[in-house]
Amino acid sequence: MSKKTIAYVMSTNYAGSHFLSLLLGSNSRAMHIGEIKHLRKKKINPKRTLCYICKDASSCVMTRGITPENIDAVYDIIFSNISAVKPGVNTLVDTSKKTFWSERFLGNEKYDLKFIHLIRDPRAIVRRYIINNKTLIERLKQRWKVIRHYFNMAHTLLFAEQSIVYLYQWLKENIEISDFIETHRLNATVVTYRDLAKNTHEELKRLTEWLGLKYEPSQLKYFNFEHHGTQKPEYEWVKSSKRTDHIDLRWQTFLSEKTASNIVNDGLVDDYLSRLGLAFTEDGITKKINLIERKAV
Repeated sequence: MSKKTIAYVMSTNYAGSHFLSLLLGSNSRAMHIGEIKHLRKKKINPKRTLCYICKDASSCVMTRGITPENIDAVYDIIFSNISAVKPGVNTLVDTSKKTFWSERFLGNEKYDLKFIHLIRDPRAIVRRYIINNKTLIERLKQRWKVIRHYFNMAHTLLFAEQSIVYLYQWLKENIEISDFIETHRLNATVVTYRDLAKNTHEELKRLTEWLGLKYEPSQLKYFNFEHHGTQKPEYEWVKSSKRTDHIDLRWQTFLSEKTASNIVNDGLVDDYLSRLGLAFTEDGITKKINLIERKAV
């Protein structure tokens, strides 16, 4: 009997992890479980809704019975809970994103662990950081975190524009994911938000089959399915409009031309993208092979 699969979506915040997970979780053999890592906490932020449908995680048909004390059995409990709700499921899609969470399960040989590294254009992430970190204190805290990590660049980062600080936060988090995957020799694949949003059918089919599932075209219409777990309410309008072709490019009008250029031309960022076989385009990051194919046409 083949093992059941836990698919971890690894990414920075605001990278589109829920979008990807809902697409994968719409397969008849898979289920989106959202940011399940929050259930490890004894006190959960009351503003955080851990189940989009049930609201209360303790009474959710998917997460009921999960406590901080038995959190290491979280996947066992979920599979048991959903056996009557969505029979036949053998794959859970966990959007907890952070390496510390998935690392605690690396020794669990009961499941086949697979990792999807989702990368979004840093220009989009920088925009979100600028919007979110409104106060001077918030901006200084972010700068200090980045300086501590890139201490050899402390003088440069101390006086750099805030957008560069956020760029290096993006770089730090993605490199940590890449290093984590390589260090532990994990079964992993990379997808960019741009490629997923623009070539949804092709990328979703590739990822679904990579997980060992049969691709179902109905997955594209993820909004037609009932999904428990965390979701992003600010994108409810996309689901309500039943759009499968939405790509968020608000950074294009938000960032100045200079800021966008500084991000694209940063040497460390270019080195990292080259390491993964990725490159910038006018509307995001894509695999270099896509650029080669485009030039050949």
